[in-house]
Amino acid sequence: STYLSGEVIKAQRTVPRAMIIGTFTVTILYLLANLAYFLLLPVDQIIASDKVAADAIGAAFSFGGSLVSIMVMC
Repeated sequence: STYLSGEVIKAQRTVPRAMIIGTFTVTILYLLANLAYFLLLPVDQIIASDKVAADAIGAAFSFGGSLVSIMVMC
């Protein structure tokens, strides 16, 4: 962020705002992903799973494993 602040107009105001908004956005996305896991899978399956996201996609779609593979390749 120090390298970026030299290139930004009104860095005193813009850089902190961008960092706060970015942190807030990542936190919200993380919480929504975890909420989706809990809605799609029972707690026992979450505890036993090594790949919770893949299991949640598999529970939501019959072609879940293929979808995750394609998304990772892109």
